[in-house]
Amino acid sequence: NNTMLLASSRQHSILLAGYEDENPGDGMPRILSGTGRFEQAVGKRLGEVLRDDDLALIRRAIDSRETIVEKQQAVFMFRNHRGDYGLVYLTEVEEISDVNRDLLQLFTQNVSIAYDNITLYRELDDTQRELLLRLGSIAEFRSDETSQHVERVARYSELLARKLGLDEDEAGLIRMASPMHDIGKLGIPDRILTKPGKLSDEEFEHMKQHCEIGYRMLKGSERPLLKAASIIARQHQEKWDGSGYPNGLQGEDIHIYGRITALMDVFDALSTQRCYKPAWPMEQVIELIREQSGRHFDPRLVRVLLANLDEFIEIRERLADNSAIQ
Repeated sequence: NNTMLLASSRQHSILLAGYEDENPGDGMPRILSGTGRFEQAVGKRLGEVLRDDDLALIRRAIDSRETIVEKQQAVFMFRNHRGDYGLVYLTEVEEISDVNRDLLQLFTQNVSIAYDNITLYRELDDTQRELLLRLGSIAEFRSDETSQHVERVARYSELLARKLGLDEDEAGLIRMASPMHDIGKLGIPDRILTKPGKLSDEEFEHMKQHCEIGYRMLKGSERPLLKAASIIARQHQEKWDGSGYPNGLQGEDIHIYGRITALMDVFDALSTQRCYKPAWPMEQVIELIREQSGRHFDPRLVRVLLANLDEFIEIRERLADNSAIQ
């Protein structure tokens, strides 16, 4: 269960947060922020900062899930919609009147509501990301791609976006949207999608339609995530020199989301086994990417990838499946 505490007094105030499932040993959460003598205590557990009698009071409140007021200390308990608990801890205060006690209890209820809203937003965000990841995986499984391909491309794309200087929100958006890059393959017949070896010219023309199919599946939404996914689905096969498809876009006319996903998709595809080819050694992957800089790929993105190659390889190894090169 999540644990959140807000400790305050006339001299000091601390905002605390922690998780029981971390098994911290003393059962106490970590300090998230603080003022006064607690200002330098951020990141420490309560047991490292507070006296034994203070900790005993907090433990009693946690165990009983009840408000405790005694001497110059008080602990106000609350719960959120999931049954997780939190509390407001006050120390070094004068006697608390009934009115102030009611006001503090109301304050803790407001904290609980705010905490609930944050938790619900995160749950929705996590659910949305997982749904897109699983939908993207369906397309990959149909084409006999490696099981971790979409997750690796998502992580690569987020890392590259950050290295390019995009902010955290936009990098996270790319990570969540990139698994949908091949969703249009759901509209491609199995005889083409799973064919071993090279496709005929006619089959390849049919395969190229997956970009527009994916775009039509995702377009029209006002949600930033689905807008980003529709861009990626449509543009991840465009090339820097204009020789890509479906629209022959060139250079920066290709959206940065499409350029990032294009490079990361190829980086992963080359380094893993597919139904139509074995995995390439990393040296050969890098050689081809260098050759295609300014042709297939945005040269700036290639430079950033190569300058931080170790971090991308670490992701590949961490999310490797049996067919990934080691």
